[in-house]
Amino acid sequence: MGMVPKNGFHMVATKALGFSDDTVLTRTPYPTASLSTHVEGCITGVNADLFPGDILLLSINAKLAESESGDFRCLLETLKEIRSPKLVPIIDALVREGTALALGDRSIDRNSLSYEDYFGVQIRLPVADDLFEDTLKPVRARISYRC
Repeated sequence: MGMVPKNGFHMVATKALGFSDDTVLTRTPYPTASLSTHVEGCITGVNADLFPGDILLLSINAKLAESESGDFRCLLETLKEIRSPKLVPIIDALVREGTALALGDRSIDRNSLSYEDYFGVQIRLPVADDLFEDTLKPVRARISYRC
């Protein structure tokens, strides 16, 4: 069953995330926020699917602020800081709000909820990849070698 977070979810979520009352929103994107020590980004989408067996698949999309160095290797290292929602307070809060929504219990203590998480990332470069060719060649080689 697909769940699309509506106005109420976004209002509760942005308040729970610590945004001030004048920035409590009813839809994405959320304002740019710190995701970790070295990563800033903007939450651009929240989607959820609930499957039998109490399995909630919650995806949170974010657009990260551009890296000033332009070094793809450095970007990959930086992304390791956000590979689990439990390491990123703003994402952890969204996962807990999504879980509470799926449970249908408004009064549940969000901090008492536990969940398993799996990390996935899709990277789109802000410029043509041929400008990163020297950096991408060794990364591609390692990926092909592992597959």
